[in-house]
Amino acid sequence: MQKKESFWLKGISHLGSIRCVYIQAESLIDDLRSIHGLDVECSDALGEAMISALMVSSFCKQGERVNLTIQGDGRIRQAFVDADSVGTVRAYLLPGDVEESGKSLWGRGTLSVLRTQALDGKKPYIGTIPLLYETMHENLSEYWSQSEQIVSALAFSKKAKAGVLIQVLGGASEEEINQVRQVVTPLRAHIDEICSSADPLKELGRFIHGKSFVQIEKTTLDLKCSCSFEKAQKALLLVGEQELQSILDHEGFTSIHCDFCVKNYTFGLEAIEKILQQIREKNQS
Repeated sequence: MQKKESFWLKGISHLGSIRCVYIQAESLIDDLRSIHGLDVECSDALGEAMISALMVSSFCKQGERVNLTIQGDGRIRQAFVDADSVGTVRAYLLPGDVEESGKSLWGRGTLSVLRTQALDGKKPYIGTIPLLYETMHENLSEYWSQSEQIVSALAFSKKAKAGVLIQVLGGASEEEINQVRQVVTPLRAHIDEICSSADPLKELGRFIHGKSFVQIEKTTLDLKCSCSFEKAQKALLLVGEQELQSILDHEGFTSIHCDFCVKNYTFGLEAIEKILQQIREKNQS
């Protein structure tokens, strides 16, 4: 069976005062589940975290990146998603203490969104809020309200493995702002219907009275890790001469593990000796 395409559709109202994005991520979520060996509950949770990061990155400028981190004390201890403005994404999660029954999925903790700037020298922006709700769409809504002061309506569909976002832009009228606020409940009630439509942007327009959305972009989403042997080698250069010498003396090899794609980069005796030599030359210069 051919794998279903994952993509985002971005739209804007005719007056340019309300924007929206529809994200279909079924194939990405299925791939994450396979890569990390997740059960259905954890797969759905990581999928919602990934869609959340893509919602933020879909409206970023070229060259910007979004790191979304959720830390809690529930059945999931941490989820981390890295996404960019062209639809490339990677993600992983760390389970919590599964021994404790009755724990909520995320529990108490924080949601942080870090935006790295496209221009060198510009400091990244980070917004952090406490996890106030069990559902991710409510926590992400709270982030936009608190950290970026943007009125938003969003919903996720576990069935379709998709999500939708509607946001007001600068210049929106008070009526339009109220429309977006009031659409939250019906949007979540009909999310599966919207996601199953052949034209989800048209369906979204039905929920904003007197508005329709014009598609401005369709982008294929790609699950892609940026790790490499060279980056793993650079990480070992930061370990320090004494620790590397100890590894060389006792084990004779070491491995760097990538949490995102679960690859292991193994360095044997000869490779470690070369890295040690580089460190010594640098220290002597």
